[in-house]
Amino acid sequence: MPRPSTAPVRKQVSLPAQLARAVDEYRFENRFSSESEAIRHLIARGLDATKPENAGMAGE
Repeated sequence: MPRPSTAPVRKQVSLPAQLARAVDEYRFENRFSSESEAIRHLIARGLDATKPENAGMAGE
């Protein structure tokens, strides 16, 4: 039986220029070493914010 792959999964996403600039600004303001790291962080934060226990906390 083959082992499950532990390699990262690649996703390709197109962004409007304004959103790409916002990601770049976020990356540099928060000193991420790469754009990919900043995007992973933003995705994780967005997903965490949608969890029921975090509902209503977005403005805090």
